[in-house]
Amino acid sequence: MKQLALTLLLFAALTVAAQEPTKLIQRLDLSSQKYLMIHVGGEYASVAIYQDTTDYVAVNNPQWNDSSQTSQPLFELTQNDFLHILWVGGNARAGVIEIHTKRSDLDISSRLYNHVGIFAAKAHDTIRLRTLRVRTDDYSMVEIAVPLVAEDVQLIAEKHSTIYYDSYAAERYSENTKENGIIYGGMRNGESLAKNHRLFDYNTEGYKLMEYRYRPAQRLHLSLTAALLSAGSKPLSGFGWTENHYVEDYPYPDIKTTLGCYQLTLSYDIVCRKHFAFGLGLEYSYNRFKYQDPYVDYYYNRYEPDEYGRPDNNYLVPMEPPYGGGDSLQYWSSQLTAKYVAIPIGVTYYSDKNHRKGWHVGLELVPSFNINEGKLYRRYSQWDEIEGTNTTEGFVVNSYLPIPLYTTVDLRLTIGWGAWSVMVQGSPDSANWGFRTPSSVYPFRMGVRVSL
Repeated sequence: MKQLALTLLLFAALTVAAQEPTKLIQRLDLSSQKYLMIHVGGEYASVAIYQDTTDYVAVNNPQWNDSSQTSQPLFELTQNDFLHILWVGGNARAGVIEIHTKRSDLDISSRLYNHVGIFAAKAHDTIRLRTLRVRTDDYSMVEIAVPLVAEDVQLIAEKHSTIYYDSYAAERYSENTKENGIIYGGMRNGESLAKNHRLFDYNTEGYKLMEYRYRPAQRLHLSLTAALLSAGSKPLSGFGWTENHYVEDYPYPDIKTTLGCYQLTLSYDIVCRKHFAFGLGLEYSYNRFKYQDPYVDYYYNRYEPDEYGRPDNNYLVPMEPPYGGGDSLQYWSSQLTAKYVAIPIGVTYYSDKNHRKGWHVGLELVPSFNINEGKLYRRYSQWDEIEGTNTTEGFVVNSYLPIPLYTTVDLRLTIGWGAWSVMVQGSPDSANWGFRTPSSVYPFRMGVRVSL
């Protein structure tokens, strides 16, 4: 008896499996055409159009093993001048044809006794389009079965055909019927149409500026910047756009142009509009300035200024090292490390209402406050090979000296596309490292930023 029961159960399972619909899938790129119309013809077709992340056409039918059993082609992609048309043919109630597309513009035409539904790829989702155009005639029906948000919606029902929608919100919309066509809707731009349905010969057009509400997650930006760093006696010093040296009587060590600036920025758009945003942020900035002079020292003596208000000496000056002068200068290197906390305040223009897409340009005012003191680092490293051996001998001396830092105010310009941008940051106000005198230092940064 157990064997008989198991046999019957297996037979029932195989029967159910044999009845499962067969889905035939054909990949079809529908996003590369600039203008595409989906035209549903024939009779008694059931077509489901899904907004998805990929493009393909599929057919569900429990009786088909392959497409050779169909009496006519189910779909065909043709080109008529600048317009591409995806022809979908009804096949006398034989299966459901699925069209999956990632297009943001849908242009649908349906005629004769066909039923077309527009759905989201996931249940209960809202579909978002740039444009939706639907035209029906000859007893066909198109149903927008899920909530829709679009910039432009155009609905035309003719010759006893029907267009039904659950709800939609659009900046521009038009609904038109003639020759006993019907448009039946639930909600349009937040207004219930339950008591305002006017069947047949119904025409309405409207425009509503939709306020796109930006959630906190859309207003928050986290970015990382890596930049070339230099400084000089003028705001554009160090990049070949202006001179980068001081008056001979007041020497200051020249700084190399190196990859030495790293910024981590967290900002929030306080005012957020479709194309503009005003934001405030918090930033950590690490800067490492490398000097061209081998040995730089901090000069402690403070002299009275001359008749022009200039100091008799700068405090950070290239000098002879305490030992190992002359030819041994080649073994010396000097650099200054400065760390700041900044509060960038800026405005940004976005070409796309989705601020994480499209190109954008921003201008920021960046007041920066020093973290502790700067660190002047001098290093002496000399290694010589011992004659007749493969070994070396020598020594390394590391010297650290604290340098006072002061508040700076920079201007930063960013231009980019999507998550990537390039930035240029200059200092109209001097950094005045180690002194509060007319002798000034203007840091300059130019680099690449990636934002999340």
